[in-house]
Amino acid sequence: MGGWLSSMAGDLSRWVLYLALAATVGAVVTGALLRRASATGRLDPDACSSVERARVQSWRNGILLLALAGAFRAWLQVDTFRDPGDPFWPMARTVLGNTTWGRGAVLQVIGVVLSLVAVVRVKNAVLSERLGVFGALALMAAPAWQGHAAGVDSRVMLAMGADAAHTAAFSIWIGTLLVLRFALLVPARASEPPGARAVVTRELVARFSPVALTCGGLLAATGFWAVLLHLTSVPDLWRTRWGQLLVAKLIAVAGVAAAGAYNWRRVSPLLGTSAGQAFLRNGVNAELLLAVLVLAITAILTGTGTPASD
Repeated sequence: MGGWLSSMAGDLSRWVLYLALAATVGAVVTGALLRRASATGRLDPDACSSVERARVQSWRNGILLLALAGAFRAWLQVDTFRDPGDPFWPMARTVLGNTTWGRGAVLQVIGVVLSLVAVVRVKNAVLSERLGVFGALALMAAPAWQGHAAGVDSRVMLAMGADAAHTAAFSIWIGTLLVLRFALLVPARASEPPGARAVVTRELVARFSPVALTCGGLLAATGFWAVLLHLTSVPDLWRTRWGQLLVAKLIAVAGVAAAGAYNWRRVSPLLGTSAGQAFLRNGVNAELLLAVLVLAITAILTGTGTPASD
C-alpha cells in the first residue's frame, strides 16, 4: 500500500478503534451505573429493561468494530515491515510476538475475547460485570503499548502508565456519554409509563456527573504529563506538525469541556421532565460531536512523530 494511502488508512483505523473502544468501555460503565440506580427501587422496570437492551446492543457493536479495526491495523502494521514479495505470516509472527506493538495487539485481543464472553453471558449479571471489567481494563491498557509512550528513551513504564490512564479517562467519559445518548434518549416504548424514561435519565446522569468530572481531571493531568514528555520546546507547538495537532486537540477538548459544563450546570437541573430530555439530547449531541473530533485529531496525532523523537 502506498505511503500516503497507508498513512490515511492507519489514521482512519485508529479513529474507528478509539470510537469502538469508548463504546465498549462506556457500555460496561453504564451497566454498573444502571444496576446501582435500579437497586434503589425507584425506577420503572420496563424503562430500565429498555435502556439495558440498548446498552447491550451498543456493547456488541463496539466489540465488533474493535475486532475489525484491530485486525485491519495488525495487517497494516505487518505490511509496513514486510518487503514486497515476502510471505505475510512469518512477518506477522515476528511483529506480534517480538515487538512492543505486538504485545499491545495481543492485549487487545484478550480484551475483545473477554468482552465478547461477557456479552454472551450477559444474563448472568455478576459474571458479565466481572468479565466486562477485566476486558475493559485490557482494552484501555493496549494503546499504551502501540503509541508514543512506548518509544520514550527513559521512564517508559511511567509514560505507558500515564498513557493508559489517559486512554481510560477518555474511554469512560466519552464512551459512557455515547452509550447514554443511544440508551436513554431514543424514543420510549409504548409499554413504558409516561415519564419513566425521564426518571431513569435523571438517576443515571446524576451518577455519571462525578465520574465525568473525575475523568476530566485525570485527562488534564495525564495530558499535561504527555506534553512535558514529548515537547522539547514551546515553539514546537507551532513549528512542528505534532505541536499544531496538539493545539487543535486542546481547542477541541476545551469545547467538549465547555459543552459538558453547560450540560451539568444548566441542563441537569431540568432532568426528570420532557423539556429536560429535549435539552439534554441537544447538549449531548454537541458534546459528542466535539468528542468525535477530538478522537479524530488524536488518531492523526498518534501516527505523527513527536518533537522529542525527531
